[in-house]
Amino acid sequence: MGTQTSTPVYSDPDQPARFAEQKRVNNQRALNIDSVYEGKKFNDKVCLVTGSNRGLGKAICEELVAQGARVIATCRKSEPKIEGLYKVIKGIDVMDNKSMEKLVKEIGEDSVDVVVNNAGYFMVDPETIEGNKCDFSEELKMIDICAVGPLRVTSALFNGKKLSKG
Repeated sequence: MGTQTSTPVYSDPDQPARFAEQKRVNNQRALNIDSVYEGKKFNDKVCLVTGSNRGLGKAICEELVAQGARVIATCRKSEPKIEGLYKVIKGIDVMDNKSMEKLVKEIGEDSVDVVVNNAGYFMVDPETIEGNKCDFSEELKMIDICAVGPLRVTSALFNGKKLSKG
């Protein structure tokens, strides 16, 4: 009796090529978000969003508010300018453990149903290993924010007993 092995399937990292293929095969999940997205499921849910003051974080907050969620928006400095936010917690830096204590404290009695670890950081200048053009301190900062940051936030919420059951 032999063991079957299968080759893992990964999505194509080339976004334009991936989208062209999705169009070619009429992939409705990719082409028609309304076929899979039920925003009203967020109604009355407490949703915490890190990095909420601009870009995707702000857009996510706006959509969650529009769907009736109670949005807790976190940011380091400038508050998001969004009507209908449930709470804004300023001074939250996903690289800082003390900041996580503040987060848990300021959530108060609420229990968080959904966590969107959106805070991110990417260098503007392109890097290459050729010619010693890597800024390793910036790389470590990016890893701390983008990889360790979500763990730091989720750990703080879990250990602070701020996550809803289920």
